[in-house]
Formats: sequence, C-alpha cells, structure tokens
Amino acid sequence: MTKTIKKNKNEITWNLINAALAGALVFFGAFTSGAITKAGVMAAVATSVVAFCIQFRSYWIKEEGEYSNKIFKFV
Repeated sequence: MTKTIKKNKNEITWNLINAALAGALVFFGAFTSGAITKAGVMAAVATSVVAFCIQFRSYWIKEEGEYSNKIFKFV
C-alpha cells in the first residue's frame, strides 16, 4: 500500500471515529434529564445518528475535491 493511500485511509478512519464520538456525546447527553425511557433512548439514537452524519458530512465536503477526481479516474 502506498504511503498516500495509507495516509488517506487513516485520515478517513480518524474522521469516522471523530464523528462517532460526536454521536456518542449526543447520545449520552440525552440522559442528563435523569430518566431513561424507551422513548428517550430512541430519540437519543436518532439524534446521535444525525450528529454522526452531519459531522462526517462536514469533513467530506472539505475533502470532496481530493477524492471525487480519483474515484472515476479509471474511466
């Protein structure tokens, strides 16, 4: 594996982890009310998924130019 590919793979991995941590923080923040209910857990899961997607999307928008040109380079 070339150095550039490994660097890009690590960068994407770390940004996925960062997005997952953001989602986890939102998930656990939902329990600060003190009551853990089924509705609360479902809302926390939905909100944490949205936070994950928004966090990773903001990374991907910054890097879009770097990857979009390489994806279809073989065509």
